[in-house]
Amino acid sequence: MFKLRKEVGLSELISLGALIISGAAFWYSTQPEGGHIISGGGTIYTSVIKGEQCTYVLTLPVEFHNSGKQAVTLEQLTQGTDIPTVLFSNQESILDSKAIKHRIYLSNSNIGAIPSFWLKNLGNHNEFTPSYKHIGDLIHPSESYRFYVVLTIAPYTQIERMEEVSAFIKFNAVFGNGQIIPISAAVELNKYDSTKCS
Repeated sequence: MFKLRKEVGLSELISLGALIISGAAFWYSTQPEGGHIISGGGTIYTSVIKGEQCTYVLTLPVEFHNSGKQAVTLEQLTQGTDIPTVLFSNQESILDSKAIKHRIYLSNSNIGAIPSFWLKNLGNHNEFTPSYKHIGDLIHPSESYRFYVVLTIAPYTQIERMEEVSAFIKFNAVFGNGQIIPISAAVELNKYDSTKCS
């Protein structure tokens, strides 16, 4: 009838190992796992743009990537508990944020090819204020969600005269899976020649 040999070669061992790894990967892929958000960003840009007046612009890219297996909702952008959303300082002290006229916006794009047009269009939107207002944007598995936080200071001359001014931006992103991710940046406001507004 049948004769089975008790010899096991290297190719059989490799095949068995591959089968075990494939089975483990299949089992893992069928296990329920919620979404998990990873925070990212990019290069912070600053510029001076000529519009109705010379405006200092800082754009902070924010990106969330869903590395989990279920979609996650971006619920809210809330204010941090320890400092205001925007804070200014020089080398010696924290400045009164009302002393520097500024606005903060959210934008889907960075500074465009025609900066003055981009700035004018941005000014037509509501200012961003962190709150408990529901957003409800869904981030699917393996997808990213990106936007820019834009800080404008107008007129630029109000910081042009100051020494080494820095801006601090901080707020929290709250997600439907319970994650709370702090978004923060500290940027020294570069000096520009205000006569050369782009």
